[in-house]
Amino acid sequence: MFEIEVKHRGGTYRVHGERGALARAGKIFRRAAPDAGRALIVTDEHIRPLYLKALAPALAEADFDVRSATVAPGDEAKRVEYLAGLYGEFAAAAFTRSDLVVAFGGRSVSEVAGFAAATFKRGVRWGVVPTTLLAQIESCLGGEVGVDFDGVKNQVGTIYQPAAVIVDGELLTTLPAKYLAAGLAEAVKYAVLEGEELFSFLENNAAGLLRAAPALDDVIERGLSYKAAVLSADGGDRGERYLLKFGHTFGRAFESASRFALNRGEALAIGMVYTALLAELRGEIDTETVIRLAALLRRFNLPTFLPAMNLTKTLEALVADKKAPGAEIYVALPRGIGRVIIEPVPIRAAAELLPQIHHLARSMT
Repeated sequence: MFEIEVKHRGGTYRVHGERGALARAGKIFRRAAPDAGRALIVTDEHIRPLYLKALAPALAEADFDVRSATVAPGDEAKRVEYLAGLYGEFAAAAFTRSDLVVAFGGRSVSEVAGFAAATFKRGVRWGVVPTTLLAQIESCLGGEVGVDFDGVKNQVGTIYQPAAVIVDGELLTTLPAKYLAAGLAEAVKYAVLEGEELFSFLENNAAGLLRAAPALDDVIERGLSYKAAVLSADGGDRGERYLLKFGHTFGRAFESASRFALNRGEALAIGMVYTALLAELRGEIDTETVIRLAALLRRFNLPTFLPAMNLTKTLEALVADKKAPGAEIYVALPRGIGRVIIEPVPIRAAAELLPQIHHLARSMT
């Protein structure tokens, strides 16, 4: 069991972590929204038949008038049509700003539900019950919400902080292995950022973590604690918060260039290896550490190189990234386990080095 306080510019909220916490969701959300009359659960077509029958009664026991709405699973949920549908649900329920939206699903459900809450009547309170490892260890914090528009991922969005977050490790026991592995990519990212103790723990417990064993709860707590500390120190998308982009700068470009054939965790895993190789070519990290990173990712059944690289599309995605200013991209470069720095890398240098990095990554298998 753990509890983490997250500070942000508008106040604070708490993350409640415990196996079986779903049964206490009503009490937790009631403390976060004491005057709320209505609660609308936004979930997806996969989670609804598995867990809605547990969450809805827990909220009703805390005197919430409970309703629910269902969106498509995965990134399909972030289509504007589903956003409009949620606005319709809010209006039909006569939602006020004091009521509560509960995002119950993975990252995409949270992003569309959170954006709907942020923009309906200029802001309705919302809470998060993440059901995937990626969402539990990373995306449930930070308040990044939004939808896709005109074929572009996350084209419309904002930062809107939740009132509370509930992390229940038991929800991971029904998560398909592919998506559990995707979340473990985030665990590896946090281990590189935090240091040797967590990295060694992942190496020594890989088999159990792949089965969502209770040890995974400790990993989730460590990752969330690290992110909460960074967010509390730097609420904007600058400075220390860039450290959280380790592996994502290249990973998201690879994800986009693959037309999303890679999922977020797979793209992150490859992005971390390519970023580490970039640091190696710059003389900032030793080869043994890069090999060790790739080996750990492979133990979690994650890819460590692209099957093929489309350099043009990758560079286009890097330039188009909303966090890439001018002719440079800012990259969180590792100098060792627990030592990551933020450095600008010219786009031209990236274009010259990426083919060599790609070759090196393929040769490491």
